[in-house]
Amino acid sequence: NFNAGFGGSRVCDIARNIDIVCFDFDPETVILHAAGNDFDFAFKTLTIEALKVRLMDLFRAIDSHPSVKRIGYFLSSRRPTYTDEKWDFMIRVHAFMIEAIEESELKDRVKVFDLRYMVHPLDDFYHDRSHLNDQGHGRKAKELLRLLQETWPPA
Repeated sequence: NFNAGFGGSRVCDIARNIDIVCFDFDPETVILHAAGNDFDFAFKTLTIEALKVRLMDLFRAIDSHPSVKRIGYFLSSRRPTYTDEKWDFMIRVHAFMIEAIEESELKDRVKVFDLRYMVHPLDDFYHDRSHLNDQGHGRKAKELLRLLQETWPPA
């Protein structure tokens, strides 16, 4: 198991670097957590429809990799620094993506792990109030692990 990615990445960055941050390791399970930085960098120019297309293309690329057996789409909770405008964008992206997945050939392949209900206390964050600290990641990981094991029971 490993956690691969890089801070500040957008969906287009993940797609461009997916070989070196993911596929080169031949993962059996890939869980994608994306779209928040797309808002930060291009919310005035990037439509939700265009982002949906990028995300679906990324899910298809993940699905086509021979080692991948399980695919997840992770939806996280609001951060204290998120503006109402950003959170509204994220809610709309998530809704569009859930619908797009359900209406696609990936509906039985991509599982949604929705932790948007999880409210972290402020002491779960670094001082920037945007990034979880070790304690916050621990809480999130514990809840995500519970959902993963419900969906994909250990052998």
